[in-house]
Amino acid sequence: MENRKTATMKDVAALADVSIATVSRFLNGNLDRMSSTTAAKIKDAIEKLNYVPNSAARQMITKASKMVAVVVANIDDYSQQNYLKVLAPF
Repeated sequence: MENRKTATMKDVAALADVSIATVSRFLNGNLDRMSSTTAAKIKDAIEKLNYVPNSAARQMITKASKMVAVVVANIDDYSQQNYLKVLAPF
């Protein structure tokens, strides 16, 4: 069984030959601060490494999860089910 390491921003930066900060800017959509060539190199490195941003790490840094907890007394109650259906798309 092969032990595969998950790619990190550092790996992407090394493969694209850019700084970690530049990779971060790319991932956050700040493309106006880099050339189209640099953005293409980062995009290619992300695809080659199958890089997926770690949402848990982002939540720890930003101290925000963008999740809302909803506590209901009775999930079988029709009015509460409708309320949850309204909230579901968010």
